[in-house]
Amino acid sequence: MTTLTYDELLDTIADLPVERQETMVDLVRLRLREQRRKEFARNAAEARAQFAAGQLPRGTVHDLLADWRTG
Repeated sequence: MTTLTYDELLDTIADLPVERQETMVDLVRLRLREQRRKEFARNAAEARAQFAAGQLPRGTVHDLLADWRTG
């Protein structure tokens, strides 16, 4: 497999027809969205586990605001 530098990759993409470049942009956006979804799901699962284990602070909105003011 050939390894390209970032600039070489950009130059290679620039040489593609515009339609192919647009398709590539769409595919990259879709992959980024999927990565964000997976990261969000991992974070949510971790937060649920921490909450279930009693590792997250609990309180009211007023408690939270008070913590921010003193914090």
